[in-house]
Amino acid sequence: MGVKKTVLFRIVKREPVELEDNTLEFIRQNPTHFQLLSEAKEIFIILEYTPVSTLDESKYLERIKEKLKKQYNAYSITYGTPQKQLE
Repeated sequence: MGVKKTVLFRIVKREPVELEDNTLEFIRQNPTHFQLLSEAKEIFIILEYTPVSTLDESKYLERIKEKLKKQYNAYSITYGTPQKQLE
């Protein structure tokens, strides 16, 4: 039986933020072609698994990363040991 491993995924989601004072006067005083304010939220997912000898761990973790990216509509996802991800 293999050794139990723990991986922490750090997921960053971006959500748009509306300016409350986005009046016509504000826009005239501060003209821009494009303005996007977004709020970033972090979510942490912990994966514990015991690999078998034939598991390609890097491909396994990349597949999980892609599934989480779609599920959370994430801006970015990083993963690694819990100690490294929480630094």
